[in-house]
Amino acid sequence: MRRIIKVGFSFIFALSLVAFGIYSYLIHWAYTPGPNLTEVEVIIERGASAHQIGRDLQKARVISNPFLFYTYVRLLTRTSRKLMSGDYLIPPGTTPERIVYMLERGLQREFRFTIPEGASLKDIVDIISKSGVASKENLALALANPLLLEELKIPHDLRGGIEGYLFPETYIFQAGTLPMDIFRHMHDELMAQFTPEMKARINELGFTLNEVLTFASLIEKETGAASERPLIASVFYNRLKKGMKLQTDPTVVYGVDRPKGKIKRIDLKHRHEYNTYLHAGLPPGPIAAPGLAAIKAVLWPAKSNYLYFVSRGNGTHEFCPTYACHVAGIKKYLKRSPAPELTTPDVL
Repeated sequence: MRRIIKVGFSFIFALSLVAFGIYSYLIHWAYTPGPNLTEVEVIIERGASAHQIGRDLQKARVISNPFLFYTYVRLLTRTSRKLMSGDYLIPPGTTPERIVYMLERGLQREFRFTIPEGASLKDIVDIISKSGVASKENLALALANPLLLEELKIPHDLRGGIEGYLFPETYIFQAGTLPMDIFRHMHDELMAQFTPEMKARINELGFTLNEVLTFASLIEKETGAASERPLIASVFYNRLKKGMKLQTDPTVVYGVDRPKGKIKRIDLKHRHEYNTYLHAGLPPGPIAAPGLAAIKAVLWPAKSNYLYFVSRGNGTHEFCPTYACHVAGIKKYLKRSPAPELTTPDVL
């Protein structure tokens, strides 16, 4: 009887040693850097088992052994059914333990892009698609979805749709993010810029959100100099108070379907609804994505008697209170360039 007990104890002890050896080896393997020397993209299909994921990871050369991967996941993590599908970017030498951590939490490949102030909706789609997070086709489908405008409470009758309602900023999205979610987040970023003080100022001025964004988009397209934005705003305010048309070139270009280039005299006669040479007041909607500085310039413009401005050719403008002053500015700053084609009395 004692012999039987002794043999049983020896068997259990030997089994324990084997189990401990396996455990130690798995832990050592799991925390050993993987074989990949460069960053590797791995796509895990939806519904893939831990076995299949291990094979995919070995095929991508980010782990050395799919069986050890499955064994580690199954015995030591108990997460074999919680590994998430998606597009993952595995850094050089990532350990199997870290890969499991990434798959458990869905830490997919990240895509970064930056939307500059004054970008058009077309520019934004191009930038997003070039980042790789979504295709132009899928982005276009999202923009064509009427539910997007309804959800974001954007007027349905605007030619540009969500033009001007996406905040210019640097964004990071994980692989697999739906285009609708991308646009929702960019719109949320815009709305987050409006502090209680800014909202109170909008009400004080009697503006709608669409009018503020429209006004700000004109300022954004007219100057890239931050210090000039309040002055540009003051010019537009002064013209509106006097019943003068805004006559800002970017609104003309916005409604003309032709390659970019110098605005032409014939464009001024194009009777689209955004043409501020023909229509008084603000255009129906934004013509670009305004930044925070342009929005604040609308809410708190500079005080001036300026009615005109002309480019100095260096990114800044000469401001004038009278047309005679403006004509002098044109002769001064445009004499080094071809003569301006626009000669109507209120040319800006």
